[in-house]
Amino acid sequence: MHEFLYKAFRGELFGIVFFKTFADHAKDSTERKKWLRLIDLEHRTATLLKSWLESNGQPCSWDDAEMEAKGRDMAALWLALEWQPLMAKLAPWIEGYAVEYRQLAETAPADQFRITDIVAVHEEAILAFVQAERAGESDSLKAAKEFMENFQTA
Repeated sequence: MHEFLYKAFRGELFGIVFFKTFADHAKDSTERKKWLRLIDLEHRTATLLKSWLESNGQPCSWDDAEMEAKGRDMAALWLALEWQPLMAKLAPWIEGYAVEYRQLAETAPADQFRITDIVAVHEEAILAFVQAERAGESDSLKAAKEFMENFQTA
């Protein structure tokens, strides 16, 4: 499970750069604010993972050139998409992670349930955002905001 959590930490570093690339190319301030909120969500999750991993003997670095390059490269593939086609492209990709992370949380050892659950809830919040955007809901960031309120850093 520690290997999964370290991989998830690196995935957050990917996500930060991925969403930042979209924020840097946002068509308007509304889109940019949404991307920035998702960056905050990824950063909070990474911070929580880093703290847990390091307290359990796994050093973590904020600098990860491989994940940064992967985040930029993946975003670059989709930068030309309009908003709704982009959300349609993101939905199944994020859903796969959300399902996988929830299954891992449900089978995690008791001492790792909370941190694994945090990873799952964070991914579910991103999925909820994409689904709400596709449905045209006004508060697509509701789950992300709730995550930020419920999972504070020390």
